[in-house]
Amino acid sequence: MRRDHGRASRHALLRAAKQRMLVHAARVLRGTIRAHRAFARLSRASDARERRVQRRGQRHAQRRAYRGHPYKCKSR
Repeated sequence: MRRDHGRASRHALLRAAKQRMLVHAARVLRGTIRAHRAFARLSRASDARERRVQRRGQRHAQRRAYRGHPYKCKSR
């Protein structure tokens, strides 16, 4: 796979992978309570992952804004 660091393309790839995963889970565990639970867990996990990615972007912007600040600026 090409390792370009375009944010939009990576986000699109993640979204496509998430959709495939959800569809696959529904097909494998069709018609059971377990299927519903697995489906909900997968969608919750991927939503949390997306939120985490967005939050990381915000944190990075904050870190840039507080460059050189003794408390807020991390050394990373």
